[in-house]
Amino acid sequence: FDCAIQLKDGTVVHAHKRYSAFAELYKQLRDPLPERMRATIPKLPPKSPLSKFRAAFLDKRRRDLQHWLASVVLHPDLGGREVVRRWVMQSS
Repeated sequence: FDCAIQLKDGTVVHAHKRYSAFAELYKQLRDPLPERMRATIPKLPPKSPLSKFRAAFLDKRRRDLQHWLASVVLHPDLGGREVVRRWVMQSS
């Protein structure tokens, strides 16, 4: 998926990643947090093995992942974490 995120300074960053990379970032953000703080990380859009070949589903998932990533990157506590910066800047 190609997700474009506009940062607070106006810079647009493109993240070319597979769904599994988004799932790994979610896990890396969530696992070290205490249970009470895990709800601060937005849920990932669901997977659907039966729909993954439908263009409309894939486009909606890309938009949902882009929204999820923007929520993480622009979050005051999550966006500044090293794991997020590395993930966004790392090529797929």
